[in-house]
Amino acid sequence: MSQVYRQIFKNTSLIGGSAFINILIGMIRTKFIAVLLGPTGIGLMGIYDSLTVTFSTFWGFGLSTSGVRQIAMVKNLNAPLKEAAVIKSLQTALFWLGMLGMFCMLLLSSLLSQWSFGNKDYTLAIAALSLTVLLNSIASGQNSVLQGCRCISVIAQKNTIGPLIATALVIPCYYFWRQNGIVIGMIIYSSVYLAISCYYVRKQKLPSQAIAFGKQFHEICTMLQLGCCLMISGFLTMLCNYIVIVLMVRYLGLSDRGIYQAAMTLSSILIGFVLNAMATDYYPRLSECIHHRAKLYESVNTQIAISILLGLPLLLGICIFSPIAILLLYTAEFAPTQYLIPFFLIGMLGKLFALPLGYIILARGEGRIYLFTEVVQNMLSLGTMYLGIIFYGIWGAAIAFSLSSILYLGQIIVVVFLRYHFVLSRFVWGQMFLGIALLSCGASCLLIKNCWLYYSIGSTFFVIVVIGCFLQLQKKLEINLLRMIKDKLEFIG
Repeated sequence: MSQVYRQIFKNTSLIGGSAFINILIGMIRTKFIAVLLGPTGIGLMGIYDSLTVTFSTFWGFGLSTSGVRQIAMVKNLNAPLKEAAVIKSLQTALFWLGMLGMFCMLLLSSLLSQWSFGNKDYTLAIAALSLTVLLNSIASGQNSVLQGCRCISVIAQKNTIGPLIATALVIPCYYFWRQNGIVIGMIIYSSVYLAISCYYVRKQKLPSQAIAFGKQFHEICTMLQLGCCLMISGFLTMLCNYIVIVLMVRYLGLSDRGIYQAAMTLSSILIGFVLNAMATDYYPRLSECIHHRAKLYESVNTQIAISILLGLPLLLGICIFSPIAILLLYTAEFAPTQYLIPFFLIGMLGKLFALPLGYIILARGEGRIYLFTEVVQNMLSLGTMYLGIIFYGIWGAAIAFSLSSILYLGQIIVVVFLRYHFVLSRFVWGQMFLGIALLSCGASCLLIKNCWLYYSIGSTFFVIVVIGCFLQLQKKLEINLLRMIKDKLEFIG
């Protein structure tokens, strides 16, 4: 068991290290955006991003995710010709689907402006953004190849260098053109991401050969069996998010939308490294052992345990030090964000438990089951969000996010038990309830008005939790982490 923990910890740390650097870069980018554009600019960027992601999701047909599974399974068979066919078919399909998505968004730009803002003033901006749909589609194909082949170190490099270069190029756009530079910046960011992805894929010694159209068509159809269900579920999710954004803009205004977006960003900014590791390493690894019951049970429970031991201190840290984070990353206008963050953190904790379980369905290739769970989740999320916004405004939206995540976790636990007879270990159940209790205690510290007393109690509580998670992780890995870190530093020195 300790060997499995060590493997997962190593890969999570590698992806997490690159994600942490990426987070620091993102913080710098966010700070510039907040200062130069304000809440309105952040809200506008959120709408643009939702539009492009929605079109990318719909026209991607889920191939970037189903392709990872297909490549991982073929890679495990050690069949170079089959692997070459799958990779070539995936890349070709995503290029042409990206073209279709780009032209579709271009043609609908006027209507999208009217639906999103109530006028056609943003038609040209949305039309220009259609180019990012093509760029992102091609880049997703390159990224799927690296994930399916489990090139963990390469992905870590790519995820570090790409955002660094892109951020250096887009910040001047916001400085010189303010809100008018948002679209240019998003196009530049997507272009850099694609260039870096293509560079690293070409560096790998992957099998390559000319594939007949009939063979490509067959491979694409195989991936579409799962991909179409993923596309529908992904599109519904993006559509629901877009509807929520429109509801918030219409009922609460762009300013409140910007505060909501800031709370969402702060809540997920650090935990992103754990979630990225799941998609990068855990999903293809799970696809390889999906038909071995004992390995599946061990892999899933171990992944959840590692994710919580790494993620819980991060979530609690965000909760305790959110006032400082807001001042560093945003401006005084975003002060109300700190009181919304605890609700988002409960939702993020639910994701740490739910996502590893959801990947079981994907690794099994049962798209219809996955689609069912996502449809139910989106309906519940949209319903609770609508009621929350109507009756309680921005507070209702934050509570609805937390509630929908908890409901999804309950749903996915029931589904994997009934369908696959999978149960969580006692240790994971204990982590779940302990995590909710600790975050609730951390959130209650925000009620302390005295600044010195707040940080004294909050910091002490945070340190205790960090030490507890560290000792538990060290016990599971059966190694001395402090000694290992010391040896690494001495080696570098």
